[in-house]
Amino acid sequence: MSMTDLLYPSSYVRAESNNVKAWYEFLLKPELLPEHLNEADPEPCGCCLIKLFFDQVCSNFDSTAYGQCLSCFFQCLAFFQKS
Repeated sequence: MSMTDLLYPSSYVRAESNNVKAWYEFLLKPELLPEHLNEADPEPCGCCLIKLFFDQVCSNFDSTAYGQCLSCFFQCLAFFQKS
């Protein structure tokens, strides 16, 4: 899966057997983020998620998704501070 697929979720269809989560899934289910980051080898990794959330914050500055993306961004940063 490429970075483009993650940034533009409508450009791919996620198979049920595919465990890779799209960035927007963490906005829909906030409790999923800590669980995902605590996995042994999460895909996408925490660093990729930070970049994805930051990109969404920058591109959606005036939308309601702004706050959600920003919150997930800071959750990822907090996770790495604890590690």
